Amino acid sequence: MGRLVPGHRRHVAVRRGLGLPAGRDRPRGAVGRTAPVSADRARRNRFERVEPLGAGVLGERHRAVDVRTGRTVVVTWLHPHWTRGLPPEAFSKLMHEVRGVPGPFLGVPADYGTGEGGWWFAVEDAGGAPLAQRVGRAGPLPPEEVPALAHRLASGLAALHEASVVHGALTPSAVLLDGAGGVRLIDYAVLPPLVRRAVSTGSLPPGHTLRGDPAYMSPQAIADPGRIRADDDVYALGAVLLYAATGRRPFDDRDMLATAAAALRSAPDVDRSLPPRVRRLIGSCLRPPVYRPPAARIAVRAGHRRWAGFRKQGPVQEKASAPPASPPPVPATEPQTTPSGTPTGTASRPSAGTHVEPACGPPAEQPPRTGAEPPAATRSEPPPEPPPEPRPEPRPEPRAVESAEPRAGAGRETRADVHSAPEGAAPPPERGDAPIPEGPVPAPDAPRSAPSRPGREPWIFLADGMIDAPPVLYRDLVLVTSLDGCLYALDAATGARRWRHESADMIESGAAVRAGTVYVGGRDGALHALDPADGTRLRSARIGDMIGSTPAVDADVLCVGTGTGELVVLEHDLRVRHRTAAPDVVDSSPALLDGRAYAGTSRGLLVVDGTTGACALWPVGDAHGCDPAAVDGCVHVGTAAGEVLALDARTGECRWAARTGGAVTGRPAVAGGTVFAGSRDGQVYAFAAATGRPRWRTATGGPVTGGVTVGPGGGTHAVYAASRDRSLYRLDIATGEVVWRFDTGGRVERCAPAVGGGLVYAGTAHGHLHAVDARTGRGVAAPPHELDLRLEL
Repeated sequence: MGRLVPGHRRHVAVRRGLGLPAGRDRPRGAVGRTAPVSADRARRNRFERVEPLGAGVLGERHRAVDVRTGRTVVVTWLHPHWTRGLPPEAFSKLMHEVRGVPGPFLGVPADYGTGEGGWWFAVEDAGGAPLAQRVGRAGPLPPEEVPALAHRLASGLAALHEASVVHGALTPSAVLLDGAGGVRLIDYAVLPPLVRRAVSTGSLPPGHTLRGDPAYMSPQAIADPGRIRADDDVYALGAVLLYAATGRRPFDDRDMLATAAAALRSAPDVDRSLPPRVRRLIGSCLRPPVYRPPAARIAVRAGHRRWAGFRKQGPVQEKASAPPASPPPVPATEPQTTPSGTPTGTASRPSAGTHVEPACGPPAEQPPRTGAEPPAATRSEPPPEPPPEPRPEPRPEPRAVESAEPRAGAGRETRADVHSAPEGAAPPPERGDAPIPEGPVPAPDAPRSAPSRPGREPWIFLADGMIDAPPVLYRDLVLVTSLDGCLYALDAATGARRWRHESADMIESGAAVRAGTVYVGGRDGALHALDPADGTRLRSARIGDMIGSTPAVDADVLCVGTGTGELVVLEHDLRVRHRTAAPDVVDSSPALLDGRAYAGTSRGLLVVDGTTGACALWPVGDAHGCDPAAVDGCVHVGTAAGEVLALDARTGECRWAARTGGAVTGRPAVAGGTVFAGSRDGQVYAFAAATGRPRWRTATGGPVTGGVTVGPGGGTHAVYAASRDRSLYRLDIATGEVVWRFDTGGRVERCAPAVGGGLVYAGTAHGHLHAVDARTGRGVAAPPHELDLRLEL
């Protein structure tokens, strides 16, 4: 009788322990009376398969015993169409690179091989099962376990992305669980190069137009099989978490083509029966690419201590997996076997996303942001952010344009500035010094002779999504919306949250206040009336397909634009008075004056009489998305052609037109006989309100797309503008000189600043709402991405 190959007894014990038949008494390849087997057959017979673990995007997966070492491993045999025509040397190089990626929760390949028996790679077995099998057998995970799973998976993805590696094949079958709650991501970084080669050479078999399971592919990846990006991994993470939480595949159990068609039409429905925080966590991953948070931020949110009261146990702390040592060169057709050792090919710098600890105290103190500095001074590079944006060159000094018109003097009252002081607004009451969680970070060059007023210390609030609309001041509140689907009511003096209104979809528009009622709309097409005291919903009405414009409200009517191409005039109780068809989507925030509503469209300025419903379209050019300002019988509006127009509010006659170097989309500010406007050319312009003659212009470091605001600060009025160069500026109202600049840590898109109570409020694309000292420019630095702990999900 031939002797048993080492590891065979363990193979039998493993099968019996799993309740499977023990198999043959002798493994294939045992010595007998037959002639010696071929080398290729020896490779095929190296693993004794113990249990099938399903099939993934790359190929079939089995739990097996390595008869050479006696260890139990998880082996993936690649589908032939991925390796057809691929040189073995290329596969060996690929696996060597994959094994060199460090990070937590990664199942590092322990061995791999090529040959006629199939190409494969093996991962150490943790004794559990893939997530797909776990959910298939026992049902969905308890809701309290989903955040911990999200934390582990996102931490692993963040480590890959930090090393410039994309998973590319994340599905429930690529997530290995063990009995102790451990998680291993497998199949990472293998598929992307194989897909690129298959797409370029056309080696996919007929009918294989998709590289994987469309239920776990982003619409962008389905539309472009060659696209493999980090944000596609984040989408796949959301789909995997949705499957784990509900036990159902996204888009149900349709065939591949039907699933792909459904994914291209819309995002998967997130079960409303899930706990709100789990639902929001999953939904954030399934957003369009520009709104998807990076994996590192998801790991921080899911592992934050505020989940402690929600889940039974906190996230398991785990050290980064140590990849095996680099194997010596061997013939590519032979299997490669290397014991675990010191990792090789490590990243050039520590990975910010390799393992994000749940919050264990306040983040480390960050260097202060610049507050007051000369406009042409060179500043240090901020921490990198996605997507990368080039830093501007040093800005030139503002130059005044000679004009015979009298200049607007400092200290004049602001007139008809819709952002600085809405009706009913009042300075926040004195509250004394309140603690700031992360502490104000003073600017090194800011004047220190006169301290800020008591109760007006700078602060920062972190929303869970992009802030894309101007904040509104109402009494002692700051009302700000976010693409996370929430309207936040914050204490204007301290930044503490008073209440939060949660919408069914993203909120791209701002809020409006009138007569003790807050009005806000969202992408779900619903318009809500809320009580400003506690956020109680007073009334709701579905107005259209989508509301992307900030409502305008006066003593008579309420007006809002919709995604169905209508300008809707309503009563204060949300009953529709008139609907007027527009040439296209109305995402311009309308203006109201003397019973008329004005809104920009791609074919001109739409004018609607609020009483009769009579309408007109003034041909001013492309004003799509341009917010008009109406004051003193005149409507001021920018255009995509780079003009600022002054129109007679009754007849539409053009009183004057002034040129700028780029499109003007933000609402102009009118104060002290001067019109102030920001432009996509990065300049802030001042024109005489009566004649349109230029008074001054000042360059910022990036496009000014959110409009400008005129408001008080330090006893005098000033112009405040936020730019895409991640800066908030205060400009002298008479000369345009830069008084101070504050680094917001993120781009400012359509969010014009609001001013009141000695503070300037500005929101960023990263979801930070800054309250900055209006006189000195002192504020709280935005945390780096790796320390960006969002206070709420």
